[in-house]
Amino acid sequence: MRASIVIPCYNTERFIADAIQSALSQTYPIAEIVVVNDGSTDGSLEIIKSFSGITVVSQANGGLSAARNAGLPHVTGDYVVFLDADDRLLPDAVELHLAAFEKNPGAPVVYGSAHLIDADGCAIGDSLQPPAHFGWREVLFGRTPSPSQAMFRRESLNRIGNFDGRVRIGEDFPIYLRLARNEEIVCHGAFVVDYRRHPGQLTKRPAALLESIIVSQRAFRATFEEGAQADRIWRQAERHWRIYWGQWIPIEVIKSGLRRDWERSWASLWTYLRHMPDTLTGSARYARDRILGR
Repeated sequence: MRASIVIPCYNTERFIADAIQSALSQTYPIAEIVVVNDGSTDGSLEIIKSFSGITVVSQANGGLSAARNAGLPHVTGDYVVFLDADDRLLPDAVELHLAAFEKNPGAPVVYGSAHLIDADGCAIGDSLQPPAHFGWREVLFGRTPSPSQAMFRRESLNRIGNFDGRVRIGEDFPIYLRLARNEEIVCHGAFVVDYRRHPGQLTKRPAALLESIIVSQRAFRATFEEGAQADRIWRQAERHWRIYWGQWIPIEVIKSGLRRDWERSWASLWTYLRHMPDTLTGSARYARDRILGR
């Protein structure tokens, strides 16, 4: 079984060396490691070029989806890990993923659990994922692992046309929806990655994420027959996301205003108002949990 690793990189000079080294340190032989420099303007490219035994691809900034797609023509593996440049694979990650594929030969994706680390690489908790098999309905309500936690079957990616390069934020959601349309995703549960949480992550943009997820969900819904499009599951899923991301949008509005980033502040406020009352419900739940210390 041949496995490849693709690492998209945009202005992550602080972390990229750790990511590359973790890919080079796998216990299972890797077909190739491809690092895609997605228009970095910091010192990332110089750090990338200091490593031997990897393939370097450079392009103008196009976002994570475009960078992942740019790496695929350079891989020969039947299975691919897309390692984010701020994360670190555990040494036996690829070996554990391939063992899961041997047991589930029809799966488009397998994934495992993650250790959570901060910007300095210190442990701050775990994201434990119990073993499971599930389809697009579970993805619709948020069962979407970080790509760093996962391994993808190359054939399955080819079948759906890879990542959608037009999606610049929340790009994991539509890829998992499309992959799970006809085949079950498999979680094997073993720890496979150190997932880094830090202020620069795109997940700090709740309003943009909410908009992106709803657009992706509606596009996916349109691929079903008319009768299936009327199922209440679609409305329930939209409400779930409005409540989930809505709880953090007021904080984004305030912080953006304090930084005098008026464009982002007004855009976030407009998203919040457009999706009321569900976003208001999310805010109320957030306030309740903070008061109760949850």
